[in-house]
Amino acid sequence: MQFISAQCPHCGKELQLPDDAQQVVCMYCAKPIDVQAVLCSQGDSESYPSLLRTAKEQLKNDLVAYRANIQAVNNHGYPEAFRSYAERWAPVLQAYCAAAEAGSIERAAEEYSVFLMERFLELFQQMELKESDTRF
Repeated sequence: MQFISAQCPHCGKELQLPDDAQQVVCMYCAKPIDVQAVLCSQGDSESYPSLLRTAKEQLKNDLVAYRANIQAVNNHGYPEAFRSYAERWAPVLQAYCAAAEAGSIERAAEEYSVFLMERFLELFQQMELKESDTRF
């Protein structure tokens, strides 16, 4: 039996996994780990940081601060406004999905959600918005 260094797909902590085991439990987060799936994806793990960085770079300030023309957002204009906004988000979401597939989906979701909240809070601070402001 050999032990191979790998990251837990749930919490991201460094583990030593036996190469002949089917499943183990993470000693940090106590979640089950499919050893073979982790070992198979380990070859791609080097691309995870760069893919996540790309997903973060795709999120431009104008997308975070997007404001629809309020007159266009009515019963007739809403579908087009939503489609336009969704198209602008598509490259960001595609980059995020690529990162998640190259690493741990749970880890990518956690890291990217923290990143998104930081970006929105940063923008709100720059705009000097208060929680009572409807734009917040």
